[in-house]
Amino acid sequence: MDEVNDQAENNDCDSKQPLSIRELAIVILSGHLGVRKRKQRVNDFDRANGLHVFLAAALYFALIVTGLIVLVSYIASQ
Repeated sequence: MDEVNDQAENNDCDSKQPLSIRELAIVILSGHLGVRKRKQRVNDFDRANGLHVFLAAALYFALIVTGLIVLVSYIASQ
């Protein structure tokens, strides 16, 4: 019985579309907060393109660092 469920889950993963930009953003943000369930994380890893995730995460990191630099500069200038 478990083998049938495993095969059904594998077939579902094979037929799934790649992550959209919105879904990719949700994956990055939830990864930052650490609030993703294991099943969702496994599903994301099955559907995601590693290069797209890396580029989106690098962009997100750059935005966070830039925002912090601007915030500290603004606070320090007052």
